[in-house]
Amino acid sequence: MKIKVFFFLLCFFTINVLGSQEKTYIHLDERLGWTFPFAYSFVNGNGYLELSSFHADFLTSPSNRYPMPEDPNLSYYIIKGSYESCRYKDFTILHFDSREYLFLESDDENISLLLPLQEDNFSSLGKHYGGIWNSFWGMNKQWYEKRILITGAGPSIYGYSSALKETINGKTINYNHFSGPFFVTRGSQWVEGAAGYGIGEFITIGPGYSWLGIVLLNGFIAPWNLELYYSNSRVKRIKVEYNDNIEQICEINDSPNPQIIMFKEPPTSPIKITILDIYPGTLYQDTAISNILFIMQK
Repeated sequence: MKIKVFFFLLCFFTINVLGSQEKTYIHLDERLGWTFPFAYSFVNGNGYLELSSFHADFLTSPSNRYPMPEDPNLSYYIIKGSYESCRYKDFTILHFDSREYLFLESDDENISLLLPLQEDNFSSLGKHYGGIWNSFWGMNKQWYEKRILITGAGPSIYGYSSALKETINGKTINYNHFSGPFFVTRGSQWVEGAAGYGIGEFITIGPGYSWLGIVLLNGFIAPWNLELYYSNSRVKRIKVEYNDNIEQICEINDSPNPQIIMFKEPPTSPIKITILDIYPGTLYQDTAISNILFIMQK
C-alpha cells in the first residue's frame, strides 16, 4: 500500500445533508473531569462546536475563549455559525469555521466522529508522527444521559498475527496500533501483513474492563487521502472471541461510518478479532481496520 498526498477538490454541494433532526454529540474528556465534555451539533445549516482549550490548541489559537467556572486557569472555546455539507462518495464533509471536517455517524445515530481535515504539523506530537489529525468522538444526548463513555484500550492492540510494514519517503511505518479516541496519525491503523486478503488474520485487544461493546471503523480512513478507503480492502465478516467460550460472528458493512458491536457479556479476557471475509480493494489486497474503541458505562 502506497500513501500519496491527495486532496479532494470536487464535491457536489447539498445543504443539510445531515437531516433536519436535532443531533448534538458529546464526548466525556476524562482528563478534565466528567463535568466538562466537548460537544458539537450540525442542524439545518447551523453549526455549534464547543472544545476545551486542550483540544482547541491543536486546531488554532482561538479568540473565542471563555473561562471555565470550575477552574479559571482553564478555558473553553465556542464557535457558532452556518455550515455547508457535501458528499465525497461514502463520506460526508462539512465546511464550517473556515475548515473542512469529516463527519461520520453510526446507523443508529448513537455514535459519531468529527475529524478536522486540517493537518497539525506544529505540535510536538505532530512533528513526531509526521502529521496528526484531531478526532472528536461523541455520543448523542440519550447515551450521554446514560453516562456512556467511549474510550480506547491500553495497549490498543495486545497482539496480532501479522501487520503491514512499509517505507515511504525514507520513513518506516508499522500499521500495528490504534490511536485511541483523540488523534489520527499516519500509521494509527491495523493493516494485516499476510499474503492475499488476510483471511484468518487476527488481532487481540484488551484485556477488557467491563466494556459493553466496541465501536469499529472499517477500512483505511485517511484524512489526507480518502481514496485510500477504496484502494485497500475492508472487513466484511469477523469473528469476535472472549471469555474463553464466547464467539460472535459479525457482519460488517462496507462503510466508513462507525459500527457498533455489543458484547453478550462484559469481557474479562483479551478480545480476539479474526477476519473471515473481506470487501476487496480496487488497488491493494491489504485489509485494514482504522480504529476500534470501547463502550463503557460510568
